[in-house]
Amino acid sequence: MNKQNLGNANTNTSSNVFDPLTGLKKYEYFVSDLKRIISENKNTPDFKLAIVYSDIRHFKYLNDTFGYNRGNELLKMYSEFISKPNPRFLGNCHVYSDNFISATNVSGITEERFYTEIDKRNKNFEEIIKPFFFDRPILLNTGVYILRDALNEDIETAISNANYARKESKKFNTDQCVQFSDQMMKDIIFRMELSASLPMAIETKEIKVFFQPKVDSVTNKVIGAEALARWIKKDGSMIYPDQFIPLLESNGMIVELDYYVYREVFKYIRERLDAGLEVVPISMNISRVHFKNDELGPYIEELLAQYKIPTEYIEFELTESIYIDSIHRILPFVNKMRSLGIKISMDDFGSGYSSLNLLNNLPIDVLKLDKVFLSNDNLSRNQKIILSCVISMAKQLHIKVLCEGVENKHQSEFLTTAGCDMFQGFYFSRPICEENFNQYLKDNEIYDSK
Repeated sequence: MNKQNLGNANTNTSSNVFDPLTGLKKYEYFVSDLKRIISENKNTPDFKLAIVYSDIRHFKYLNDTFGYNRGNELLKMYSEFISKPNPRFLGNCHVYSDNFISATNVSGITEERFYTEIDKRNKNFEEIIKPFFFDRPILLNTGVYILRDALNEDIETAISNANYARKESKKFNTDQCVQFSDQMMKDIIFRMELSASLPMAIETKEIKVFFQPKVDSVTNKVIGAEALARWIKKDGSMIYPDQFIPLLESNGMIVELDYYVYREVFKYIRERLDAGLEVVPISMNISRVHFKNDELGPYIEELLAQYKIPTEYIEFELTESIYIDSIHRILPFVNKMRSLGIKISMDDFGSGYSSLNLLNNLPIDVLKLDKVFLSNDNLSRNQKIILSCVISMAKQLHIKVLCEGVENKHQSEFLTTAGCDMFQGFYFSRPICEENFNQYLKDNEIYDSK
């Protein structure tokens, strides 16, 4: 059995081969060496290899809180920790940021024992670094894939599978490693098929634009709506947004979907204007993926020119997390849209690491409170205090407030008393198709908020 270490820079210090920060081999060289070792063990019938893919939970938050120097020290500490001599660990690699891969010979041991060892390794490291971060718990996300037939499996696919399991581990509040499973393989195939079928789904109108009404808190009249994509297959079955939206965001195809929704909304507003029907402002969501290039602004301006839509009927929503992560990239876009007369909302406010200071510096028109504020049907005393304070603060900053997730009369009445301007939620309406939304507008007198 070849026990050559794959990842440590003890014999070669070339910056092309080794990561200068961690001293571990770079990905491409790690993979190349791993393929060679698999080949060298082609005559070892019981040779079994495991790929362990790990990252440090909330690493960006740690960087932002403690500084990048402290973050780099953490990466070096983890690299040194996983590089300690071990008869089964063949080596390690630093992929990027806080992402690491370990290759392990698991021949002759049970998989249960191996998982126990990984869990123990993780917990040992977490204990070591606690004093480094003032005794704050630092957890690891870890995914594992075992190549039971290493000679006939693609190593990069195996690494990808381990990475998928790592991402799945983020769903849990523990640091227990997650094994790549048959169900995960089915999920991957489903995701691949979904991505491949999106262009045809758009062309054949399987992607529908639904509308969820926004109502005035005092009058309960319709004053707007949010446009939401729904994927309804020809057999009537639905692919739910939580199945395809994150997927399309991860592979970049969300841009194509968003552009389709924008076109459909502009077309819808134009048709109602031409028919002499009442029109309410429609808000559309913007993914962070758009800000990897500068195409979004010009595209929206083209739609405005093509459909000749008064900008008072157009609104865009950006999540709180986009503002926090990409503020310098989005500010030019936000300022441009507002100069055209298009309103901008901060969506999902309160869903993550909110920075109240954002509200002091950002040019936004509407603050959309995340439904997390309404987690209970009967609001607790603390919930009421927090909601009242946030609403009051926004109003003093001359920002309109909309609360999402309103599901009962009790919530509606309290929010009205607290000064919330608008509601959106199942108490008033679920997202509905265009035909039903038109009927909703007809049945509910439209309130002129101007």
